[in-house]
Amino acid sequence: MRTVLLFLAFALLAPCAVAQSLPPGEKETAYIMVNDSLVGGLVLDTIQRRQLAEGERRYQQSYDAVLANDTLGEDAVRMRLQELATRRDAEIQRVMTKDQYAEWQRITKEGQGDGKEP
Repeated sequence: MRTVLLFLAFALLAPCAVAQSLPPGEKETAYIMVNDSLVGGLVLDTIQRRQLAEGERRYQQSYDAVLANDTLGEDAVRMRLQELATRRDAEIQRVMTKDQYAEWQRITKEGQGDGKEP
């Protein structure tokens, strides 16, 4: 299953995020990966990067928990993963400005190509 990941380079750096914070009002590019390929970047401030990194962490934990649940049938798994993706998208939309969100959608759509698995 294709999963679009908002990959924040900032989140991968040293755990001391305070030392890496930008000055108030400053923004920095956060990079977007689709299917393990870097497809673009968005200019985000420190607060946005932190909120998105935390949201992505929660999403991945929930995603892994759904897949690890052996009691769910295929349809139930599909439904729960869709619910997670919908909540994740809503959170991304709340954190980003309208312009950032539109750019994120454009970048991730282009990164998915024709939607066919290689």
